[in-house]
Formats: sequence, structure tokens, C-alpha cells
Amino acid sequence: MSEGRTGCLICGKELVYLNTAEPMECSFCHRTFPSTASCPDRHFICDECHSQGTLPLIINTCKTSTTTDPIEIASLLMNHPQIAMHGPEHHALVPACIVASYRNAYGNVTDEQIEDAAQRGIKIPGGNCGFGCACAAPLTVGIAYSVLNKVTPLSGAAWGEGNFVTGKALQLCGMRGGPRCCKRNTYSSLQVARRVLRLGPHHTPGESAPQAPTAKMGPPSTFPDLEALIAPLQEGESEGIVCSHMRKNRQCMGLRCPFFPKPQRAQA
Repeated sequence: MSEGRTGCLICGKELVYLNTAEPMECSFCHRTFPSTASCPDRHFICDECHSQGTLPLIINTCKTSTTTDPIEIASLLMNHPQIAMHGPEHHALVPACIVASYRNAYGNVTDEQIEDAAQRGIKIPGGNCGFGCACAAPLTVGIAYSVLNKVTPLSGAAWGEGNFVTGKALQLCGMRGGPRCCKRNTYSSLQVARRVLRLGPHHTPGESAPQAPTAKMGPPSTFPDLEALIAPLQEGESEGIVCSHMRKNRQCMGLRCPFFPKPQRAQA
């Protein structure tokens, strides 16, 4: 999506204007409103979602989502005009998308947990990826894990697994290099979350939710399994994710980014 475009804010296609208003479902809040404009694919953003602040937008969109894929929710949100190319709104976006998609896959998650994940994430300061050498996107994978599994400082094996998963997400972002890109690190972090929590393409309808280890002390026994699960991502696997934000990023890595569009990779 390019800055200042006049077409659909979700897919970029030219808007279609109707002679009479028709009921249309907002792509973000899923409420229905009369409108005389949409794109050919019927994408529509209501006035409230178009104008609200980033944190309420993220929370409300996640609460009303139905997909089991956190990257699908994140991609929708990152196409919204309120979400900047880079910024701390991504610190709330990542954990909220994970918790929401987990609820859509397995149930037993409340609206309050989605909001809690976003509120915890937004507390991580902007620029932490450089000034603290710990990008917030992978750190908030740990926040989502903590919210879903009710991890506290006194938890045992779940504390260990949560920190291991967070470390793996941070390691993946580090392996893919800099300079910073909130989109690349969001996608990378959500790739780890999808595999660990069996979401999106790794989810089988009807399967039981993954369980955190319950031992009250010591490390969990899941480290080897998680290591093997995440290994393909360390080889550069994009899982079919294609970025549409590169023209807004002055420091885009181009061909070095696993999410750079393939047609442009071939031409570059």
C-alpha cells in the first residue's frame, strides 16, 4: 500500500461508487452500515474504524475477528491508515492478534485477555529493538504465551517454555538482520507463534489446544520439539507471506527479506 493512495485502503483497488447506498460489513468491526462506496472485492471501512486511535482499533478488530491465523488479522490491521509503517502500535498488535486467533481456534479466551495482551505490549517503549537490542514484536510473543497460559514469575516449566519461545522469536528476528522493520519483525514473530500454538495453516479444526507444561519446578521437556518446529523458519521459510509495505520503508532490505514480493525478487 502506498502512502496517500485514493483507492481501497485494504487491497488498493479503485473504489466503486453506487447510485444508492447498500448495506456493507466493515472489514474491521464486522458491523453493517449503509454505504455508497466499496472496492470490487467489497472491502469497506466504517467511519468509526477509519478515525479511531490505534489501540482501540487493534483491540476491537481482534475481539471481532473470526480467523485462526494471526497473520491474517495483523495484515488487515497493518493496511489500516492509522497504523504507521513503524511504531509502538505493533507492540500491541502482535500479542492481541495471537490471543484472538487462539480464541478463534480453541475457544476459552475472553475479551479481557485480548485487551490485557495489547495493554501489556504497548508498555514496551518504541525503539527498544535498537536501544535495548530486543525488538518488541518477538518479546510480545512471550506476552501472548503468558496471557494464554497464565504464566507468572512463580510458574515452573511453563515459565521456562514461555521464555524459550520468546527467545526463539527474538533469535529469528536477529538472524534475519537489520535495520529495523516493524512489518518484517511482526511477520517473523507471528510465524513462530503460529507454529508453537498451532494456528492458521498449522491448525487442524477440532484438535485440542496445545498445553503448557505443568511441572512446578525445572525446565519443560518440550525444548527439542520446539527447536525442530521452528527450524524451517531459520532457513528463510516465508510460508507464503508477501509484504505489501516495502515502498513505505526507506530502509527496506529488499531481496534479503523473506517476505519481499517474488516477482520483484526476480526482477531485482
